[in-house]
Formats: sequence, C-alpha cells, structure tokens
Amino acid sequence: MSGRNGHAIVLKAFTVRIIKRAEPMKGAVLDPSKPTEGCGGGGDSLDLWYGKKDLDANPPHWVPHAKSAEGNETGSLRFPYKVTASSPVQLEIDVSTRHCDCTWVGRLDWSDGATSGTSTLTDKGRPFRTTPTAGLPSYRWDGHTWRK
Repeated sequence: MSGRNGHAIVLKAFTVRIIKRAEPMKGAVLDPSKPTEGCGGGGDSLDLWYGKKDLDANPPHWVPHAKSAEGNETGSLRFPYKVTASSPVQLEIDVSTRHCDCTWVGRLDWSDGATSGTSTLTDKGRPFRTTPTAGLPSYRWDGHTWRK
C-alpha cells in the first residue's frame, strides 16, 4: 500500500472478520513448498514486525508476547505504522486456531491524511481458511516425494 503522490499512509489497525466457524478438518497436512529464506517481500533490510491473531477468541485478538515460528527476533506488532515509499514496513501476521475450521478475511484500516478507508485482505478474492493442525500427520514435498 502506498500513498498518492508520495504522501505517507498511516496503517491504523488490522482486524479479522470471521465469516464461518466449523468443526476442525481431519486428515493430513501436506506442505508442497520447499524451505525458503525470508518471504521475498523486500529483502532483509526492512524491519520485520510480527503479530499473532487468535481466531478462537470472539472477536479474534492479538496474542500477547507471540514469537515467530521461524524464531525471528522481531519487534511487537503495534499499530499505527507510518508508511512511505522511502520508509516501508514489513508486517508478518500469523493467525491460529485450536478449535475451529475458520473462514475469515483481514481488514486493514488506513489513512493518508485526506482520506481514510479499510482494505479487505483476501486470498485472491476468496476468504482465507485456517484449521488446527496439531495431532495431524504432516508431510513435506522435497521435489521428488512426500516426506514425513
């Protein structure tokens, strides 16, 4: 997200809107991705701010003192954030659930000084879907076969 004509944007809040809650899915976890370094969003020169949302809470809330699964040393995710073309920010937002198969969308509130709005964050136009994976068998594709 960037401001018009080089102006700053203030990211005011990130919330989650639950669309549907259902019983957790059953089966196996299949991870087709190979391990990567970084997310490719802007290089290692950006400060990374991490936060975790608990989808089991109603409404979903930030988990205090959460740490990245990759063990990244990050600052706490606390809004607002001021973003410009020369001063970007990289946010890593983890969502989790232990009790439901949750269908949800993210909502990012912002202001550029003259205009305020809310951008809805989706998976290419569809809601995201998150289900608990604890206790399920997990497999990763190594390029040739699935490995436990």
